[in-house]
Amino acid sequence: MSRETYPSFEAATEAMGGETYCCFICPEGKREIVGLDVGTSEDGAFWFQFLRSVADRGLGCVELVISDAHRGLRDAIATVFAGASWQRCRSHFMTNLLTRVPRCAQPAVAMMVRTVYQQPSADEVHG
Repeated sequence: MSRETYPSFEAATEAMGGETYCCFICPEGKREIVGLDVGTSEDGAFWFQFLRSVADRGLGCVELVISDAHRGLRDAIATVFAGASWQRCRSHFMTNLLTRVPRCAQPAVAMMVRTVYQQPSADEVHG
């Protein structure tokens, strides 16, 4: 892996089995897995070690990290990839949001939220 600028980087966990993976999205939009680990918890120490190992192997110049909002993960991202922007993962956001909505209203709320993500610009969302 060469030290290039990647427009986006994703850090994620696969809930089944505790596998942790991260992939970068290259300028052409293609995803490539650059790290894989199995941890017993998702605390800040684990995420720092994991992200540091990926960075030490050459992932650099990260501009955007997309992840869940775990405090330890966000702190590790800010430390390892200082200066990178952070964005909450849409699927985790939706899952967390729908746990706050009565089951009978979940399909309608999900549909409304998806329309927000389909808008071409922030002006369209707020307009």
